[in-house]
Amino acid sequence: MTCDDGRPCQRCIKRSIGHMCHDEPKITANSTAQQIASAVNDRGGSHHPPSAINANLISLPPTDAFNQMSAYSPLPSTPLKFASAQMGNEFTVISEFLEDIHGNHQQQFNIDGSPLNITEKFYLTAADPSDGTSEARLTQVINAKFEAGFLKPYNYVKGYARLQQFMEKNMTNNSRQRILFSLGMFRPAFRAVAQSLMDLDLVLVEEQFERLLLDYDRVFSSMGIPACLWRRTGEIYKGNKEFASLVGVPIEMLREGRICIYEIMAEESAVNYWEKYGNIAFDPGQKAVLTSCLLKQSIVRPNILSLSPYRCARDDYSSGILLDANENSLGSSLDETRFHTPTKSPTDDHLNRYPDPHQTLVKERLVEFRGVPSTDYLFLGVGSDEVIDLLIRIFCVPGKDKILITPPTYGMYPVSAKINDVEIYKVNLQIEDGEDRFQLQNEQISDALSKNPTTKIIFLCSPGNPTGNALNYSSIKAVLEDPNFHGIVAVDEAYIDFTKGDDNIGSVVKWVEQYPNLIVMQTLSKSFGLAGIRLGIAIGNPKIIRLMNNTKAPYNISTLTSKAALSALTTENISNMRNKIITILSERAKLTTSLKSIPEIKIIGGKDTNFLLVQILDEARQSPSSNRAQWLYRELAEHSRIVVRYRGNEVGCEGCLRITVGTPDENKELVKHLSRLLGENIDQST
Repeated sequence: MTCDDGRPCQRCIKRSIGHMCHDEPKITANSTAQQIASAVNDRGGSHHPPSAINANLISLPPTDAFNQMSAYSPLPSTPLKFASAQMGNEFTVISEFLEDIHGNHQQQFNIDGSPLNITEKFYLTAADPSDGTSEARLTQVINAKFEAGFLKPYNYVKGYARLQQFMEKNMTNNSRQRILFSLGMFRPAFRAVAQSLMDLDLVLVEEQFERLLLDYDRVFSSMGIPACLWRRTGEIYKGNKEFASLVGVPIEMLREGRICIYEIMAEESAVNYWEKYGNIAFDPGQKAVLTSCLLKQSIVRPNILSLSPYRCARDDYSSGILLDANENSLGSSLDETRFHTPTKSPTDDHLNRYPDPHQTLVKERLVEFRGVPSTDYLFLGVGSDEVIDLLIRIFCVPGKDKILITPPTYGMYPVSAKINDVEIYKVNLQIEDGEDRFQLQNEQISDALSKNPTTKIIFLCSPGNPTGNALNYSSIKAVLEDPNFHGIVAVDEAYIDFTKGDDNIGSVVKWVEQYPNLIVMQTLSKSFGLAGIRLGIAIGNPKIIRLMNNTKAPYNISTLTSKAALSALTTENISNMRNKIITILSERAKLTTSLKSIPEIKIIGGKDTNFLLVQILDEARQSPSSNRAQWLYRELAEHSRIVVRYRGNEVGCEGCLRITVGTPDENKELVKHLSRLLGENIDQST
């Protein structure tokens, strides 16, 4: 729900949070399980987590300060009608709507006489304007929402695991031991309390805690104190602009657990924080810890602090049937019996010596394989990601120049640009359904280039990721010949070997002689099944290649990577690669047919790659449902041990999952579980 134009708006006034009403865009919660706060049990006497820190400026008494400050800004005498972001907006929207109409809202059957499912029961419960206290009504709605599967208690174990990982990487052994000692004081008591409760009990406690946090925020806002609110494990729940400015991080980082309070403190202050918390955690007489701290002396560039790193499904799930990263499911193209000789010692590869800095032998085989004029046209990098980074560093002036990308596209283009402090602007692909779906919009690109004369690089992904479709030759040529552009066009062909080239689509490697501003990026990760050796290839004009070789780190390609690449590029292993591609394309056709038989799935991309882009539809089978797709993603990974990639946040990919074509058995297992999950008719589309 968005606020109306007035400030404070009527909606916020009704909810007793008028003081929080503002114009900033709110980040939508995408995962209930990740965002519900850690449990704080009033019944067990557990203490609420520390509530505010004002670095270097404020030192407030640690006891009973909350009660003293309440006098400055009286809190509401009745509980907030609704205060939880996790509860969604259904309660407020439907309640307000039904306040002005009459009728029986206790109906337990649909018009056709069929019983209500749990989702429908939840909405009727939320909409029922029955008598009772706000507290009782809220508890009733929470119960219904929990039963509908929309609420899960926060997994505090992951929060403590995150702290452990941070300590191992960033703290001295003495500091780690002091914090672990403090944790040992309260974690057993907290665990005992938490384990004695049902999931619903924890959810109710956490809901009460969230409303308490809003009360804390009201107090600190009234005093003009920069404040943030965080969970028991240190993950920041909510931060205001003043606090973001104070600690030098973007306000977006101070929400939804993106950053922890101890991650912005100097080491001694972080240790002191946990020690104080451990001393008072289960003291019922304590309300909060209010203290001062020292921040880390930040010499980090602001663009790095605000960086949203590249994330993949493997960050969350790394075992099972892995259909998330578009790897070659049939394995590498290497003849394993010849590549690994048991009698050969690793020292025979001269690993005590640095590798060839120019990798001449590998380049010579690539010249023959790709039909490139000479090795002068080739650069080898640590995956295509090094190629992307080098191009931006070579051609873009930080803080001045720009790159253009065409979403939906590969996520490392904007990440690399952000790292190098280079502005990104976007011209979306054609996203409307039809023959031109996921093709370039050349007129819009040309117009954008004319308005952005400092654009130095255009990144085009063909075949696209996550679209799975190759770009038309004519559209790529139009960009190369655009009179408004005088920079570099980088065409990413990571999946090109899966494309059945014709007069309209295919590789543009042979164009590098005609267009001196063209760079073609390729890899051995996909078709050759060698993602583990991290070898990326840039093909382009020798003048550009010379600049890249001058800029790269010395000896960037390891001896073992070089050995694997040389083996892969033999005539025999190239033939192995092509045979596996035939098998993968055959399996893709079978998987496509199977998925089309599931009414809630619509295939919208993947005709030129080793993966499919599928759209998950709502129960009515009319519109894409990102919530339902997210639910499927989690269910497949957590209960079926099948990992795919959720892409519903990408423009034009609403409700989408990206699925790598697996082995025949893997594909059958995937289809079986998708059919089962979607056949359960659980509405996740709201």
